[in-house]
Amino acid sequence: MDHSGSSAWNLEELAAVQPGSAPACRDMAEFLLRCAVLQQLAAGYPNKAIAHALGVRENTVKSQCKSIFSKLGVSTRTAAARLWLDTEGKI
Repeated sequence: MDHSGSSAWNLEELAAVQPGSAPACRDMAEFLLRCAVLQQLAAGYPNKAIAHALGVRENTVKSQCKSIFSKLGVSTRTAAARLWLDTEGKI
């Protein structure tokens, strides 16, 4: 699956972030949160447990899940988890 579109995660761009760049730091924080949510989702945890583990609100997890599904081009937790597991977290 090609994730090079504007809505896909781009690790090269994130790696090139200059320290002190506030918007880029927010983007990186968002990216890391999505990765953590996806990892927990793939492990089979419900939103409430993910929120507790990550120290965020359950609504934040729900919002991140919607964003993850959109970026991955999937519509279910199972499809997102399968993609994560199939790529060993390298999506």
